[in-house]
Amino acid sequence: MWDVLGLPAVDSMVVTRSILEILMMLLLSFETVLFPPMWDVLGLPAKMDLYIRTGYYDSAYALTNYGMTLAQNDVVKNPLVKLISDRMVEARSVLLEELFNKFAGPLDLASSIQVVNNVRKIPFLTGTQLRVSVLHHRDLYLDKQIMDVSSHPDFALKAIDVYKEVGDVFNYYFIY
Repeated sequence: MWDVLGLPAVDSMVVTRSILEILMMLLLSFETVLFPPMWDVLGLPAKMDLYIRTGYYDSAYALTNYGMTLAQNDVVKNPLVKLISDRMVEARSVLLEELFNKFAGPLDLASSIQVVNNVRKIPFLTGTQLRVSVLHHRDLYLDKQIMDVSSHPDFALKAIDVYKEVGDVFNYYFIY
């Protein structure tokens, strides 16, 4: 395999031993700091993705905060930890997009308030940006619903029903 890649042939035992020594040094360096073992840190981006996809937004947000904590600590001198920390901080945008996409589908007022509360935890968004984003995604949903009923014989009645359904969330965010 090494010859195919154009790399010099090495003894696999030496490579394996070197890799294990590096991993042990990394693990020992984390024992002096109050962070979980290296294997747990390596699995954090996968946990973050899982939490976002399954709707555990509070846990996903907690992991992004942990990524910020890692980024502000000396432990980011390790390039692997820095990569993981950066990925978790960048995942905030994925989390925001996932939350805003909730408004592009059917959503009752109680659920929309819950989603907005989750969005408000992320400090990079102003109140105006939040309102504009919610209304934009809700408008996309409204347009899609109106297009779906536009060919229906009772278009006017169906359109009124669509506006009633979407109106609760619109009214709430225009007033507050």
